[in-house]
Amino acid sequence: MLVRDIKDWPPKWSARQGADPAIGEVGTLQSVKRSVLGHFLIVTMLFEGVENLGLIQLGLELTEKLYPVFSANIGRSLAEIGSLEIPP
Repeated sequence: MLVRDIKDWPPKWSARQGADPAIGEVGTLQSVKRSVLGHFLIVTMLFEGVENLGLIQLGLELTEKLYPVFSANIGRSLAEIGSLEIPP
C-alpha cells in the first residue's frame, strides 16, 4: 500500500498568513508531529512561500508506521511522499 492510498491523503490544507490554502499533493513537507493520543499526524508543508497545516487521521497502528516515514522525508515533495510504500 502506498501513502497515496490512505483515505485522508493528501490532507485538507489550512494556510497560514491569511492566504488561500493549497489543494492536493503540492508543496514540500516541512514538519510532522504525532498527536498527543497518537491517532493522527500533524503535518506542515510549504507551497508557493506559504506554510500550510494538515491533519492525517490514521489510527494508532498506522500512525506508528507512518511517523518515521514522514520524518525521514522532510524536505521532499508531497507528490514524492505520496508514492512511498507503507511498511508492513
